[in-house]
Amino acid sequence: MASLFHSILTGAREAIAKIPGHYILEPDFVAEGFLQLVEDESLNGAIMRVTPQKGIDFARYPNIPATRLGQQSKL
Repeated sequence: MASLFHSILTGAREAIAKIPGHYILEPDFVAEGFLQLVEDESLNGAIMRVTPQKGIDFARYPNIPATRLGQQSKL
């Protein structure tokens, strides 16, 4: 079963790699950014973006009041 999954995943990766402008990021690259996000307190509330072109970067949304689950935002 594992070899079947591996074959399917490998085939999907190869197919995506042939599409111009489409990339698959390696999990360890994404994990590196996630660890930065978790360990660096200055990134509290930041949003992580990982792209092959720009690497790992962080952004912040403007202050938008949070809503509780089940309540509608009044924005």
